[in-house]
Amino acid sequence: ACNWRLVRSPSYGEDRVGQGRDAAASCVRDGRVEFAAAEERFARDKSTGAFPIGAIRAALAECGCTEADVDVVAHSFDYAPLHSQFLEDPYTRAQYREVYDSEVQLRLLKRQLADIDWRGKFIAVPHHVAHAASAFFQSGMVESLVLVTDGAGERDSLTVFVASGAELEPI
Repeated sequence: ACNWRLVRSPSYGEDRVGQGRDAAASCVRDGRVEFAAAEERFARDKSTGAFPIGAIRAALAECGCTEADVDVVAHSFDYAPLHSQFLEDPYTRAQYREVYDSEVQLRLLKRQLADIDWRGKFIAVPHHVAHAASAFFQSGMVESLVLVTDGAGERDSLTVFVASGAELEPI
């Protein structure tokens, strides 16, 4: 998870991502988290923003899955609705192309994992929706008011949702 920017790293080559820190992976089956781990546990690099290949492989192994068994890969940032704002100057255009565009994550999936159609399995989720969903849907509650406060998502630092059943409605 993070503000993606490809940078060189001795241990990860070009697959180190810098969209913040704390890259991680989880396995969710039938709406329940079966496994979750931060990449720092495998990379031995505190708060790493590296592509979470170690965490992904551990999640697959723990859940008895192969890459082909994966139905959906959810990435906890979605900058597509803000794309036009990144077209204003050469620096932000390059930043979007090299960091924020979902194509970056798709290239990393293809490079690090099996050469399968990740495009058909990939979804970019707005950052604060990802936070709200991970809290509410695992809580067992039927209805709730969900407050997300964060350094920053794509552009927000605070959001409030009304959660009910399978719905998260921002207010």
